[in-house]
Amino acid sequence: MRIVHIFTLGIKGRTGISEVVVNLSAYQRELSHEVRLLCLSPNFHDYYDAPCDVILRDKDFRCFIESFTPQIVIFHSLYKWHYIQWSNYLRKQGIPYLIEMHGASSVENQRKSWFQKKIANVIVFNRIIKQSSAIIYLNEAEQRRSIFAKLSNNVIIPNGVTMPANFTATKTVNNPIKIIFLGRIDIFHKGLDYLLQALEKIQRRLLGKAEVHFYGYTYDDKFQTLLTPLHDIAQYHGAIFGKDKEDVLHNGDIFIHTSRYEGMPMAIIEALSYGIPCIVTPQTNMSELITQHHAGWVTALDSSEIAKTILQAIREYQEHTEELRKTAHNAVASYSWPLIAKRSIETYMQCISPNSN
Repeated sequence: MRIVHIFTLGIKGRTGISEVVVNLSAYQRELSHEVRLLCLSPNFHDYYDAPCDVILRDKDFRCFIESFTPQIVIFHSLYKWHYIQWSNYLRKQGIPYLIEMHGASSVENQRKSWFQKKIANVIVFNRIIKQSSAIIYLNEAEQRRSIFAKLSNNVIIPNGVTMPANFTATKTVNNPIKIIFLGRIDIFHKGLDYLLQALEKIQRRLLGKAEVHFYGYTYDDKFQTLLTPLHDIAQYHGAIFGKDKEDVLHNGDIFIHTSRYEGMPMAIIEALSYGIPCIVTPQTNMSELITQHHAGWVTALDSSEIAKTILQAIREYQEHTEELRKTAHNAVASYSWPLIAKRSIETYMQCISPNSN
């Protein structure tokens, strides 16, 4: 199958979406499919050593499609103005396209710049969605939260993970316990305002017993100022990748993600793969997985509830370290990239005309 993935980088380069696209495409190629990446960001190769075409002009996009003649195109995310012309061109050429939302269509996400998005949806994006072969959701929770769930055919392809080699459930608990946040330091999106308020409520009780370590690009200069009163229990370390990230996940005890909205956070899947039980809010769309596999704790998007859950997690982790690490790791065993790549191809095949094979 000839496949094209279209996406863009974030303001500071790597994003969860770009990580997914680069990994998924690599494993799809291992299944002997022709896969091309098309990125709207000219600096792609500053961040990734992967084959990718950078295209910004409509004319170049048409030439690209005419020469490669894909059987299916996947747009990653939704609110990109290039997607308007490009989806129209694909439709006229009879090339089916899918839209993978990555959390962009949730009710919570739509509240951000809600007026502009509502107008854009009515004028343009509702039509693009209706004319797509399907919307790809990462799980059923994301689909339920989507404002577009009834506009198109819906399919589910989860994010994947590279399972760490030589995993062991046995681990010496850190003293103090290391609680990790890893992701974009976006105060509103990631619910960090609630998390910091929660830490203030239990600061004295955590002192000497637990520390919270934040890793990621800072998207709000206020964050480090807000973190200052918590300097004795919380630290910000900046963004990490590769071996540095592996070391942090290998040594971490508990992971925490208190987002207001998400698709299916790569950071949570990665943490679980390393056997780190997670504290999550329902808005991460991971609460059902966590609950089903007893792989952590679900808390409300409320500072008092988050504070209470952190204390509960510390106590239970100390008492049941090995059990929690096993259940966390096993929770994502079916999300390995080879399995997700195979599932994605099967789903694409269901979405295109049998005559396109």
